[in-house]
Amino acid sequence: MKLSAVIICKNESSCIERMLKSIEWVDQICILDTWSTDNTMEICRRYTDEVYQDSSFYKRTPWVDWVFNFWWARNKALSYATWKWIISIDCDEVLEEWWIEKVRK
Repeated sequence: MKLSAVIICKNESSCIERMLKSIEWVDQICILDTWSTDNTMEICRRYTDEVYQDSSFYKRTPWVDWVFNFWWARNKALSYATWKWIISIDCDEVLEEWWIEKVRK
């Protein structure tokens, strides 16, 4: 069984490396950056070549100048995954060893 991890990020340089270290063992890491202005992209490229950047998920509305459409971004990130089994993880999360062992079994 192969496993993909998908991540959506923007300006997460303070926490993304810790998360990426916790998922180094997966078969594929796909990152969708929604136009970071810090060094998030540089950190991500240390862990995977599959780093994509897109800002088209920000839309103007009559109520708010810019709204981030999370679901469109999530579907775009999922479209990069190759494998049937997918972990979708936030940048400030870390997979614990007990969970990793359960998945491996």
